[in-house]
Amino acid sequence: MIVCGIDPGQSGAMAYLDGKTVVVVRFNKMTEHDIANQFKLLKASGREVIAVLESVHSFPGQGVVSTFKFGMGFGFLKGCLAATTIPYRLVIPMRWQREIGIQKRGKTETKSAFKLRMKGFAQRLYPEMKITADMADAILIMHYALTKKKEGIL
Repeated sequence: MIVCGIDPGQSGAMAYLDGKTVVVVRFNKMTEHDIANQFKLLKASGREVIAVLESVHSFPGQGVVSTFKFGMGFGFLKGCLAATTIPYRLVIPMRWQREIGIQKRGKTETKSAFKLRMKGFAQRLYPEMKITADMADAILIMHYALTKKKEGIL
């Protein structure tokens, strides 16, 4: 079985475990066609595939254009999963972060400091990889999904 974690952000990515290797597909320089093809390739592997997609929403103060792009990207990824018949679950960031043991430290921790801490957390979980900030969320969502699968919840 292939278990995917998908981060739909602006520099989003998909991470999945292929045997003992973590594969990361970064979306930021890919076309929609390329991204859709990645889902088709997963489905064509002949193995069962399940995905966990981070459920996102707009934030106060976020611009109209960026909010629209953000929502379009999220909807596009849901559409790719539906079109390839890959079953998926949505999970809000606070839930997957809490359940794997990393949470923002109140209002005192900046977004960039939290992202850096998440990158370090992912690096400790997967020390054989060189993890960058733009792939950390996807890897951690995948880790959450693998944990839920082991618990029989996914």
